Amino acid sequence: MSKAKGGRVAQADRAAAMKQQVATLKRQHILEAAAELIFQEGYAAATVESLARSMGVTKPFIYTYFQNKGEILAEICESGIDGSLEALGKGQKDASGALNRLRIAMHEAALSVIRFQKCVVVYQRELKSLDPSDARRILQKRIQFDREVADLLTDGVCDGEMDVVDPAVSSVWIGGLLSWIPVWYNPQGRLKPEEVAAEFVRAIDRIVAAKPFKSTAG
Repeated sequence: MSKAKGGRVAQADRAAAMKQQVATLKRQHILEAAAELIFQEGYAAATVESLARSMGVTKPFIYTYFQNKGEILAEICESGIDGSLEALGKGQKDASGALNRLRIAMHEAALSVIRFQKCVVVYQRELKSLDPSDARRILQKRIQFDREVADLLTDGVCDGEMDVVDPAVSSVWIGGLLSWIPVWYNPQGRLKPEEVAAEFVRAIDRIVAAKPFKSTAG
């Protein structure tokens, strides 16, 4: 390949990458606006037309990035569990020992559900509105989360760091507590996200009979 041709290919690749980044940002903007609208009005009342109006765009603009309202709802609902699964990955990557991995993962998961608060609440409210195939896919991710937490608890018991009779059951309790955070958390309340996350980790410590949580921040 000539130098000139190689330069044109590289330029085309950069242009394609930039176009993809712009498309991703626009999709994210639509999802954020839709999550707010559905959170406030409910899925049945929210329409593509009202979404477009709230964003100051046209309906064709939204249909450029999403086929229908159901696809938008599915992505909103899925974003919350995806964030929690990413938090588990961070715990696995950034710490040694099952207890430390659990603490880091749960700290990050709490911050994630606060960040995706409206998405998580929309999922809890609108589960019945999801297409069955979307609902099954998201449910499988929730089951995956519980299983990975149960594996961490099992490792902690084997290491002598935790005292858990049934890791599978305890992981469901932990997942339930995590899912409850977006329901009661108030961004204008007295507790900051980091404080909520730290308190959540202390609650997990009590569930698994672990040592007191020590923040690694700083």
